[in-house]
Amino acid sequence: MKFVKNFPKLILATFFFIFAKNLLQIFFGVIFNSTNKQYDSLILINPLNFSDSTLKLYILYFFLYEMLIIGLSVYLLLYNILFFIIKRFGNKLSLQILYLLLIYNVSIIFFNTPINFFCILIVVILGVLNWYIFKKIIK
Repeated sequence: MKFVKNFPKLILATFFFIFAKNLLQIFFGVIFNSTNKQYDSLILINPLNFSDSTLKLYILYFFLYEMLIIGLSVYLLLYNILFFIIKRFGNKLSLQILYLLLIYNVSIIFFNTPINFFCILIVVILGVLNWYIFKKIIK
């Protein structure tokens, strides 16, 4: 019953995670002048490298692909698993960070992407945000 009661909050936490992940990718991409001219979930994004039409395409990509397609299928499933792990072992900061690092490692193996220090830093920051969100709104 607690899962059903917390499901809308879990959806909200999932969308907050996606939004924060993309903001951090853009922040670190601009600060460290990333040369990437593509948009991907596993890289730093620098909108200064995009033309005007490409930036509009990225925003469309963010809302359609990241928020709706991947958000409601993959991220929500991962958050459901995280919810049950947190219910079983408690909301520990180390557990949140390790869970996201595990997902990052699986995704770099699956997508054959090189490890990026700043993406690991983003994962750690997102782990802290997840811990705080689960502490405050998911009970």
